Amino acid sequence: MFNIAQVDGVEISEVDDITMTDNERMESIDSFVSNTKVVLKAGGNKAFYSSKGDFVAMPELGQFKTTDAYYATLLHELTHWTGNKERCERNMAGRFGNQAYAFEELVAELGSMFLCADLKVLGRDEDHMSNHVAYLDSWIKVLRDDKRAIFKASTLAQQSFDYLQDLQVA
Repeated sequence: MFNIAQVDGVEISEVDDITMTDNERMESIDSFVSNTKVVLKAGGNKAFYSSKGDFVAMPELGQFKTTDAYYATLLHELTHWTGNKERCERNMAGRFGNQAYAFEELVAELGSMFLCADLKVLGRDEDHMSNHVAYLDSWIKVLRDDKRAIFKASTLAQQSFDYLQDLQVA
């Protein structure tokens, strides 16, 4: 990955600052998610993808500090959803603390970032980012153990992004 300032020949258009009030639905993202046909279960206190049930569970929007935190989390879990053998077929067998799990979390976080950029989910807040602290050590271990891991994870995240974009075509 490169800072955009390091890339020649790329023009960046200015993005108007978008101010969102907390707990505001974003119809464009709700529509994007709906078009995937993911089974989305609302409620509870944890966001997760269940590979056994093949669904994404999300707490209610009002349980998040900001709208952006809700949608960034939803897009992260949606990226996990693409790993199913019926979709992008990634190794989903890992458990918290092992390298396969850490690698899949890295893929999901990159995929979420790609989707957030595309769908204009802005300003991940401090609380949202602090949730990733638990993963940092495992990500660092994955990256140290395999110098190409970031490229592999980025490629898989891009495949997930492309898969989800393809589902948007009517």
